[in-house]
Amino acid sequence: MKDNTAADSAEIPQLIIVTRPNSSLPVAKRLLFFMVMLLLSMVISVGFALVGAWLILPFSGLEVLALGWALYYISCHDNDYESIVVSGGSLVVEKRSHRSISRTEFQRYWVKVVVLPASTGGRCRVWLRSGGKEVELGEFVNDEERMALADRLKLQAGAGYRD
Repeated sequence: MKDNTAADSAEIPQLIIVTRPNSSLPVAKRLLFFMVMLLLSMVISVGFALVGAWLILPFSGLEVLALGWALYYISCHDNDYESIVVSGGSLVVEKRSHRSISRTEFQRYWVKVVVLPASTGGRCRVWLRSGGKEVELGEFVNDEERMALADRLKLQAGAGYRD
């Protein structure tokens, strides 16, 4: 009979980081917002059409269509996330964007955290690199949080890894 306590303890994640986009407007309120904007736009455009400015109607329709598409696009990305799990000798990055999920696993000791400082008007960038694989991190966080993420990962990966 095997003793699995050593194997089980190695599988307990030592660090789990999950980032998600800011979803400040829930789906129900997003739909309510769209309906109010649709109603308001139609009332105004029909009012102008009644006084002879009928060309307002197609442009108002295009405006509502563009708003609807933008809200649909936001809804498609409601469940996006970026997950980083450090466990034992591995570091796993999982990303979800709309319907696609990518998963990249690194050997924890060999992974390198690469930080590119912000250029003029740009943002700083953080990558994990090892063995020809590369993953950019911090899509849903600001520069300050991205740098804190890089510092935290440097302690857990590469030369900072202590068993």
